[in-house]
Order: sequence, then structure tokens, then C-alpha cells
Amino acid sequence: MQNVDDIGATLLKAQAGTPVRVRYVATVTEGPRIRLGKLGKAIHREDGQVIDDDVVEGIVLLRKNAEADSVLDALHEKVRYLNKYILPPGVKLVPYLDRSDLVRYTTHTVPRNLGAGIALVAIVLFVFLGNLRSALIVALTIPFSLLFASILLDLRHIPANLLSLSALDFGMVVDGRLTRSSGVS
Repeated sequence: MQNVDDIGATLLKAQAGTPVRVRYVATVTEGPRIRLGKLGKAIHREDGQVIDDDVVEGIVLLRKNAEADSVLDALHEKVRYLNKYILPPGVKLVPYLDRSDLVRYTTHTVPRNLGAGIALVAIVLFVFLGNLRSALIVALTIPFSLLFASILLDLRHIPANLLSLSALDFGMVVDGRLTRSSGVS
């Protein structure tokens, strides 16, 4: 059944060779949909007026293995297009919870934390080893390990997000390098 006419054309029974359809015994119309919930959002206008009308919510989900940056860019472009050309005056799409800030902040946080982690490891190693050159050599294995892990993640088509990169613990990297270097010296 695709529409109201299909429901009306449904055969109830055949009496003496004459079909009896739903539209012969009833009026078929499409009624209002049942409301399943209410979403409210207070909109503060520039003139100080607060509008707390109902709003419609839509959720955009990112597909598995999709690249978040390109999807968010395409989504923002589509929202701009819909607001400018398609939607009637007074109706517009407004992002309520936008993930693009989170993606941008995390992307900028990873290199900063990596640099801070390398510096911290180098300082701790220098304190315990007492040799600056050994501490720097061991600390420099961290970015190379992350580079190697990133290459492997890319070859296996696994997205390099914070969860997959957090599996590379600084302690494991440094501990593995120390045990190898201590056996050599």
C-alpha cells in the first residue's frame, strides 16, 4: 500500500460476483500522525524576544569508516543551500549540536599532546638515566612508533581516531625501547 487510494481499493469480499471494496463501505482519509514526543528549544532573538515554539529535530549519523571532516563540510554546505534556496522564508535549519568543533579541537590536541608527552618522557628518562643523549634517543622512538602504527592502520583501512591511537601507550613504547637499549650497553 502506497497511498490512501490503495487502501480504498482493497477488496473486502466479493458478493454475487460484485467486489466490495473498502471505499464502498468507508471513507478513507489520511489523518494526522501520532505525536511521539516533543522537542522544544528557546530561540533568543536579537531584539530580546524569546521564541519557545516547537522545533523539528533531525539527526545526521556518520557512516562507519567515513571521513568526518569531508562529511561535515558537505553537510554544512547542504544546510547553507537548503536555508538559502529551498526552505520558505521564516523556516531555516539551525545546528543544535555540531561535531565539527570537537573534530577540530581533537585534531589540534593530538600533536600538542604528542609533543608534551615526548618532552615529559625525555625529562623523566634524563632524570633516571642521567644521560641526555640516551633520553632523547628513547623519546624519539615515540613519534616513529606512531608513524609506523598510522601506516599500518591506513593499510588495514582502520580510521586513526583517538581510540585506536590510545592503544599505543607511551609506557609500552618507552619500556620496550629501554629494555632493548639496556641490553646493548
